[in-house]
Amino acid sequence: MISSCAPLTKTVRLAFVGTGSFSTGVHLPSAASSPGVEIRALCDLDETVLETLSRVYRPAYLTTCLDEVLADREVDAVVLATRQDTHAALSLQCLEAGKRVYVEKPIGENRRDLLALWNVRERYEGALAVGFNRRFSPIYRHAKAALAGRKGPVFMTCRMLSLPRRLALPYYRDRSNLVFEGGHLFDLALSFIASRPVSVMTSGEAYRSHMTVVSFEDGSRFCLHMNEHGSADLGKEYVEIHQDGVSISCRDFYDLRVRGVKGMDDRIFPPEPFVGSPERETFDSADAVEVFFSRGKRGETRVRRPGFHRSAADMEEALKGVFGTPLPGLIVPQKGWKSALIGFLFADPGNAWRPGIREAVRATWLSLRALQSLETACPVELGRDDPPFAIASQAGSPATS
Repeated sequence: MISSCAPLTKTVRLAFVGTGSFSTGVHLPSAASSPGVEIRALCDLDETVLETLSRVYRPAYLTTCLDEVLADREVDAVVLATRQDTHAALSLQCLEAGKRVYVEKPIGENRRDLLALWNVRERYEGALAVGFNRRFSPIYRHAKAALAGRKGPVFMTCRMLSLPRRLALPYYRDRSNLVFEGGHLFDLALSFIASRPVSVMTSGEAYRSHMTVVSFEDGSRFCLHMNEHGSADLGKEYVEIHQDGVSISCRDFYDLRVRGVKGMDDRIFPPEPFVGSPERETFDSADAVEVFFSRGKRGETRVRRPGFHRSAADMEEALKGVFGTPLPGLIVPQKGWKSALIGFLFADPGNAWRPGIREAVRATWLSLRALQSLETACPVELGRDDPPFAIASQAGSPATS
C-alpha cells in the first residue's frame, strides 16, 4: 500500500490496461515517444488486439489478467483505459497493489464509486491522475496566466458540439455526455473558479443536448452548453471567460483572444501530429486543418474545411496539396494529452498532483448532479449530501491543477 509516491526519475515501466481506440491512438504513442518510459505490459481481453500491438511496441509480455500485472514488481504505473463503468473499482485495485495510476475519465459513474475514492484521497495523495487534459493544453494555461492577480466573480461559458448519438459507439449511445464529456469542462471550470459550487441546474434533451448552469458561493457562474444539433464546421469547443475587466475566448484549443490585459496578444497555437486509427472520425481535426490553410493569419483566408464525417485518411488526402507527400499524419489541436500523462509520471512529490483523486471526484460529482437535474427537471442544491464540496475547492496553476 502507498500513501504517496516519489517521482519516477528512473526509467518508468508502464502497464497498459485496456487497449481500445483512445489508448492505442493517444496514450501508447505518447509513452513510446517519451524518453525514460518503457512499455512493459499490455493487458486486454482481446488477444488479437494484443498480438497486433505487440508487433509495434514490443512489451515484455501480454496478458488478459490484471492480477498478473499487479503482481509484477517491475511495473511502476498503470495506464487504465477500460470501460468507464470499471474505472473506480480498477483504480482502487491498482492503488491497493502499490501502483501509480493514470485513469481515463470519468473516474466513476455513480455516487457510491465516487465516495469510495473520496474516502481514500489522503492515503493515495499523488498516486492517481485522471485524464482531464484541458488543464495541460497550452491555450488554457495562457488563459489562466492572463487572469493572474484578478479578483471577483468569474463568468465562464463553454459550448461543445457533441457527436450525434447515431454515430456514437454503441456503449455510449445510452450514456449522457454530461458524464463522459462534461467532466472535462466541469474540471476546467473548477480550475478557474476558486469558490464552492452551491447549485446546479440543467435543462434540455436527454442525453445529448442540454444547458447547465453552475452557481458558486462568490457569485461566479459557469454555463455549459452541449448539443448534437449543430454543424461541425463551427468547430467542437468554444470557451469564454470574463473576470475583473478581462475577457478571454478560447476556440478549439488553438485560437486565443485576450482583451483587457496589457502586453498580452492574441495567439494561435499550432496543431500537432496525431497517431490514431485511420478509421477514427473526428471533427477536432477540422479547425486544426484550417490553421494550416490560413497559415495563422486571421481573416485572410476563408476555407471550406473537411467535415468530421470524413475519415483521417480522407483528410490527409485532401491536404496533400498543402503539405505535399509524405504528410505528417492526422493533425489535431494541442489538447495536452501527452503533457498530462508524462507530467504525472515524473511529477515532483512536493506538489500534490492535480487533477488527482480530489479533482476527479469533484468534477464527476458535478456531472452526476447536473444529470440528476436534467432527469428531474429541478435545480439541485449542493450541501451536506455532497462531501466533495463540504469545503471550498481550490484552483491551482494550470500545470498542476
